[in-house]
Amino acid sequence: MAAGGDDAMKVFRAMGLSQTEASAAFAAAQREGLGSKAELRQAWYSPGDGRFSRLAVSSEVKEGLMKYFEKEIGLTYGQAEVAPQAVVAPMRFPLTTRGGRAMGPWRHGF
Repeated sequence: MAAGGDDAMKVFRAMGLSQTEASAAFAAAQREGLGSKAELRQAWYSPGDGRFSRLAVSSEVKEGLMKYFEKEIGLTYGQAEVAPQAVVAPMRFPLTTRGGRAMGPWRHGF
């Protein structure tokens, strides 16, 4: 096993896969030409070539790879707070032109 292959195996082990699961995932990655961590990351990052979607592993393993690389680059997801009702309440006086025609996304019957 080459040094690049050790990288890929370490990725699968770092995801929490057992030794046998990691070996099977590594073998599938090698069949697809993804023997190193850099090649795995490139396949995940560039979906246009289809190598990541053709990777013959379970969807849980693919999700684990995605989470691993997202964590590695510092990508995080958060929750947005819902705005107070006073902010999202409908407008009482719609936006109109000088002639009285409604304009904008609040107009009705156009």
